[in-house]
Amino acid sequence: CQSYFGEFGVHGGAKVDPDGQYFVAAHPHGTVIFQRTYWRSERLARFFRRPWRMLGASVLFRIPLVREMTLWFGAVDAGRSNCERLLRAGATVVVWPGGLDEANSVDEPRGVVRLQT
Repeated sequence: CQSYFGEFGVHGGAKVDPDGQYFVAAHPHGTVIFQRTYWRSERLARFFRRPWRMLGASVLFRIPLVREMTLWFGAVDAGRSNCERLLRAGATVVVWPGGLDEANSVDEPRGVVRLQT
C-alpha cells in the first residue's frame, strides 16, 4: 500500500477470477484497521463477487467502539471454527497476518512473514 489512508490496490488483479473463492492476506494492520474501508467500497466488487468476511482478533470484539467498527467492517472472530465455517460456505476470507503482537512489535525485520499452523 502506498498510503495508510486510501491508496489501495490489488496486486496481481489481472489474474483474479472474480467468481473464485480466496483467502486474502492484507497489510498493514493495527488495532483499528482503516484499510478495511477499502473492503466496503464498490471498487472492490470487480475483483471479488463472492460474499466475503474479515477475520479479527477476539480482543477487538471486547473493546467498546472498536467492536462496533470491527462489526461494521464485516469482521468476525478469527477463531478456527469461524474460519472453517466461512471457507465451507464458499466465502472469500480476508486476514491481516501477524496479529496484535506483530502490530505492536518493532523487533522483526520488515518483509518477514511467519505462518503458524
